Amino acid sequence: MGWLYTTPNKVRAKQARGEPLTRHEQKVLERDEKLHERRAGSGEKAAERRARSGEKAAERRARSDAKAAERKAKIAELQLRVEERKAKAATGESEPPFVREAIPERVRHEVWRRDEGRCVECGSRARLEFDHIIPVSQGGSNTTRNLELRCEACNRRKGATI
Repeated sequence: MGWLYTTPNKVRAKQARGEPLTRHEQKVLERDEKLHERRAGSGEKAAERRARSGEKAAERRARSDAKAAERKAKIAELQLRVEERKAKAATGESEPPFVREAIPERVRHEVWRRDEGRCVECGSRARLEFDHIIPVSQGGSNTTRNLELRCEACNRRKGATI
């Protein structure tokens, strides 16, 4: 009789039915058990791997706990700020919100005339906006030299690059 390839699952099924196993089938089961022992890990190397795995898991938990503690501290700080603002508002001590200075009409007319009522980037005449070359938040001013006309699309595109 020729060589028969038998899988461990087939042999286990035969064993579960109570059928007798051939020598070949017994060897298949023995090899499979040895393979599982090697994979599951037995011996010193496997013990080292399990220990390292446990250490890594502990490190991950510690990092996760530290991040959670940071988040809780940040939330507590923000809640404290909100409470302080509410208390100031109740007593009338609240600071006025930042109000941006309007672009003077003379400057707007001068920029419009200089840029000929067109977007400096694409030349469109639709949905024009006055754009600060250097943003006010970064120290820019409302002067003719710091303003230009841009259509809404070009202004948004420029804003994404600053």
